[in-house]
Amino acid sequence: MGYQPTDMAQAAEVFAVVMRERAMSLSDREWKHRLLGHGYKLDETGEGTLVRSAARGERLCMLPVPAEA
Repeated sequence: MGYQPTDMAQAAEVFAVVMRERAMSLSDREWKHRLLGHGYKLDETGEGTLVRSAARGERLCMLPVPAEA
C-alpha cells in the first residue's frame, strides 16, 4: 500500500513547488539542491519518490512514477 498524505491541500502545494522547481532545473542534482532551499528533500523508495520535510523528515507527498517510454 502506498503513502497517502493526511493533508491533501498541503500535499498539492508541495507537489506544485516540487514540479515547478523540476521544470526550472537543468539536472537532478540542481533540482535536489533547489528543493533543499524550500525545506524539502527527495527519498527514492520501492514505490516511487517521496518528498519529505528536510528539517523533520515528515512525509509530505509522493511523486508519480513516470510512464515508460
